[in-house]
Amino acid sequence: MQDNYSTKPLDEDRKDVATNEEEEAAAVTIQSALRGHQTRNAIHGDLKSNSPADRGIDDNQIDSSLEDGSVANEQGDEKQKANDSTVTDKDEAATKIQSSYRGYYTRKQLRQKKEAATTIQAHYRGYRVREMWRVDKLIAIKEASFPETAEAKHDG
Repeated sequence: MQDNYSTKPLDEDRKDVATNEEEEAAAVTIQSALRGHQTRNAIHGDLKSNSPADRGIDDNQIDSSLEDGSVANEQGDEKQKANDSTVTDKDEAATKIQSSYRGYYTRKQLRQKKEAATTIQAHYRGYRVREMWRVDKLIAIKEASFPETAEAKHDG
């Protein structure tokens, strides 16, 4: 009869499980990094396929041009030129959009700062006028309370 029970100690089973979980987590991390890399390259148009079929070359052309590689080079050059002009156009468009947005955002910030400065100035001027009224009012109350002091100032 065979035992279905393991002869390994319990601690070794736990180590195996922990190692498998660590390996699985590492594999997931590597896969997600690779997928992110591929996606970023695809977005930028830099993703290059290694298969001839994806490059638009059929099997007959491969056999006839294996020695000099002329067909592959010609088609690769044409696609590279097309990709270069497309990338250049996209880069120029992106630069123009970024430039326009930066100008807009800078003007917006400047306008907000001017409005804030105007608001601060208006509040300070109002405070200063109210403070002058308050001082004038205190002087008037003081003069009314002590008429002899007021007459002495005006006569003196």
